[in-house]
Amino acid sequence: MKFKVIFLFLATLILFNSTPVLAGDLASVYVGVGETVTGNLYRVGSTVEINGTVEGDVVVIGGQVVVNGQVNGDVLAIGGTVKINGEVLGNVRVFGEQVDLFGTIGKNVSIAAGSLMLSDENEIKGHINFIASSFYLNGKVVGSVNGRAERAIINGSVFGQTDLAIEKRGSLKINDKAVLQNQFIYEAVSPAQISEQASVSANLIHKPLIDKSNALGWWWNKLIGLFSALVVGLVLVKLLPHKLSEVSQEVLTKFWPSLGWGAAWAVAVPIVIIILLITIIGWPLALILTAIYFIGLLLSTALAGATLGIYLKDNKNFTKIKKWSQLATVSFGIVIYSLLVTIPFLGWLFGLLGTLAAWGALVRVQKRTIQSF
Repeated sequence: MKFKVIFLFLATLILFNSTPVLAGDLASVYVGVGETVTGNLYRVGSTVEINGTVEGDVVVIGGQVVVNGQVNGDVLAIGGTVKINGEVLGNVRVFGEQVDLFGTIGKNVSIAAGSLMLSDENEIKGHINFIASSFYLNGKVVGSVNGRAERAIINGSVFGQTDLAIEKRGSLKINDKAVLQNQFIYEAVSPAQISEQASVSANLIHKPLIDKSNALGWWWNKLIGLFSALVVGLVLVKLLPHKLSEVSQEVLTKFWPSLGWGAAWAVAVPIVIIILLITIIGWPLALILTAIYFIGLLLSTALAGATLGIYLKDNKNFTKIKKWSQLATVSFGIVIYSLLVTIPFLGWLFGLLGTLAAWGALVRVQKRTIQSF
């Protein structure tokens, strides 16, 4: 998961940038102690560290994301390691390999992670929804807890209802310091291991585990695809906004030529690759062409979604989004596009046309860029 996000991030820069990316574009980002950011903060960096105050929302991507200060709005973070040590007055949404919460969250929390840990100092004043391999709850959750994990350890306080699903061969432990004050429902193969010192005034309900591995895997793949597309969209908006607009306008104004180019590229390039591989001496070129082929395919979902967002923004029937920023428009379009392709029977066709058109537009734009040199 972490590899795929990083790969898409770098692939975007490689495929779109006709000039080298400056090292400063991916440098570390710091908001110093005592520093105040008025409005929203959008940043991409190898390390993103916020020690001051952000008055609006925070949207960041980084190998390591650390929030030590105060955020008065929401936080959307995508990274390898994400730590929130300070205070967030709004909602927190995180997608990362390792996520640790130490501070106070004013509203709700939504997290997809490999490992999710709520420390002793952590307090979530709203609800938490999560999916993780490992889940450790040591702090306090005022609202409800809903999630799915392979391994879960409860050693903190939950005042709302809890609804957990423990994967097959997984385990649930309720340890000494656990305080459960509302109904606690969990699906698992084996009963939870409950300490005698735990304060359990809630009604514990153990349900047999229903095998949802196929459905969970399908939704998990969709979730990874959505977040990957959002990563690419954010990178394009922050680093290559003009190129993004150029490709989107190519789709909107020359849809059928773009669709034709996309279909031709999808069919012809694999044939060329096979021919190059047969010739033996053409192997290096075949490998390069294969990389470009799959990078373009991976980026097409984000481009198709971004184009949809721009189209909706320009449509007179969607007046509420006309004042949205490019980032908000692109993100909205990617989410809507991801939902549309899941529609039974017709979703695959919509996805195919959108992907091929975006792919073809990308090829046409890059072709003109190369010819201009």
